[in-house]
Amino acid sequence: MVREYHVPRLLFEPIPSPLYALGNLAQNLKENGAYLVNETYASVLYNLSVEEFHFILKVMNDIASHLDLANHHADATEEDIKRLCTNVLTYGFNAAFVNPCYIALAKKSLSGKAKIGTVLSFPLGQDTMEMKIFAVREAIRLGADELDIAPNNGLLLAEGGLEQYRDQLRAIVESARATRPDVVVKFIIETGLFLLNEQELNSDERSRGEFVIKRAAEAILASGADFVKICSGMGRRGASLNDVRLVKEAIGNAPIKIKVAGGIDTLEETRSFLSAGANRIGTSKAVEILNTV
Repeated sequence: MVREYHVPRLLFEPIPSPLYALGNLAQNLKENGAYLVNETYASVLYNLSVEEFHFILKVMNDIASHLDLANHHADATEEDIKRLCTNVLTYGFNAAFVNPCYIALAKKSLSGKAKIGTVLSFPLGQDTMEMKIFAVREAIRLGADELDIAPNNGLLLAEGGLEQYRDQLRAIVESARATRPDVVVKFIIETGLFLLNEQELNSDERSRGEFVIKRAAEAILASGADFVKICSGMGRRGASLNDVRLVKEAIGNAPIKIKVAGGIDTLEETRSFLSAGANRIGTSKAVEILNTV
């Protein structure tokens, strides 16, 4: 029996006219932005064996599901966001991540076919608690499914600041859950504040930095958040594999996930972070990454 698969649209656009004529490719787009494709004709079209077709499809789908396509640029336009949403549907990425002013536009563009993420108190994290809680509620009201929130990382460096850091995280999560129980909450550790150049630090500086990162990850875990996010992508550096190691050591086998961001723009880097234990990658280069599979 010949099987059929949901295949990302990028593999079949423009649709070859012979397949239209033969009727071997479904004419209608599915809700997830994929075509229903007969495996035999799909492999013939690209001069692949059926096994090779399966392998490519599996790799693409596996990687795409871990990628959040993001545009957090200060000069982002409505057309940029519409293009981003189109790419999320075309490539099957996990979510479209936009600045808060574009949540409603993303919701309209995606029409419920993909998730919407946004960033709050981003990237500095030094809004007041009242401002953050209002922003959480407003983002959810506008239609955000996932919230990447910058906490006040300065508290991690202040004497007695860790307890205040913990209290703020818990309050934000409680507010988010009260507004929408299934909203996904991520807190960002700007690891470059604590370990800027890992190769140049002496042992004491490295130990202090690693200690702070681990305490932050433990506090995020205790808050009830869904993810520890490593780096905003706007800080002194992006996420490193060592950051992932430190966070994993702090959270152990707890049911909390890891997202990374900041300069991850190749397939090799993507695979390295996923292999190290990251569950999600935020990047503006998701299309380029998937096109190199």
